[in-house]
Amino acid sequence: MKMRTVLTLFDRLITAMAWASGAVFVALSVYITISALGRYFGLFFTRGNDDLSSFALAFGSTFGLAYALKIDAHVRVDILFSALPPGLRNALSTVSLALMALFAGLLAVYGWTLCFESFGLGTRSVSIVQTPIWVPQACVAFGFSILALQAIRMMVELLLDQLRVRG
Repeated sequence: MKMRTVLTLFDRLITAMAWASGAVFVALSVYITISALGRYFGLFFTRGNDDLSSFALAFGSTFGLAYALKIDAHVRVDILFSALPPGLRNALSTVSLALMALFAGLLAVYGWTLCFESFGLGTRSVSIVQTPIWVPQACVAFGFSILALQAIRMMVELLLDQLRVRG
């Protein structure tokens, strides 16, 4: 498989994860609205809202991180950055991507470790839903793993671009 094909598939994965993230937040909004209206009008009461909301937040936020990095949507203070010379800007961008990859990688390793421990112990949430805890932990760990890979990819692309300009 060629590198371009792998990168295209990776881009599609990141985009699909972002869409899934958005869909989860929309579904959660609808669910909470229906639940609140049901309680208000005394029609019905849904249980497990706190569990589902927590898991949706964990899933939705981590699955959207790599796409946000790809489209440069993460918060960054650019007041001084744009005034710097291009070489220094590239160096700082490389360092920031390296730190992002390191941080996301550490969170991914910790997340996978926690996920496998929870799976081994058969840990479940303490609410009425009794969700196996390893499921949301795996989603979070996967999201951070993809974020780390995207940061590494962008850092390598930036370094290759710098080498092309110099060479």
